[in-house]
Amino acid sequence: MTADTTLAPCPWCGGGETQIHVNKGTWTGMGYGEPVSAEVRHWCTQEAGQPSRMISRAGRDEASAITAWNRRAQAPAPQGPALVPLTGKVVGAIADAAGFCSPVEERAAFMSGLRHGEAAHGITGAPNGSPE
Repeated sequence: MTADTTLAPCPWCGGGETQIHVNKGTWTGMGYGEPVSAEVRHWCTQEAGQPSRMISRAGRDEASAITAWNRRAQAPAPQGPALVPLTGKVVGAIADAAGFCSPVEERAAFMSGLRHGEAAHGITGAPNGSPE
């Protein structure tokens, strides 16, 4: 399995300049030792009146530095409208449309089943089997 070496764009500017820098080991007199870490270094596009800053993410090697750079926070799940129980009037209209006009026990059983279905989907607030 090979590591992904594609760098994601900067989450702040979407552009700028990005480099991978390998931090070499110490000088031994005959050359540098083994690399000790790697960094992804990024400079955002210059904006007038703003200081230039470098953003970096480091890792033990190039692949782990790239993984650190590409990591992004999870976007929050979109929030939909609040789920509320159906009103008694709406439940009555559904019961009428379904033909549950009588007997009373049949209509009450329908309403109870509807409230159980609402509860199964996380819709709470109406007492079980109640028309309101």
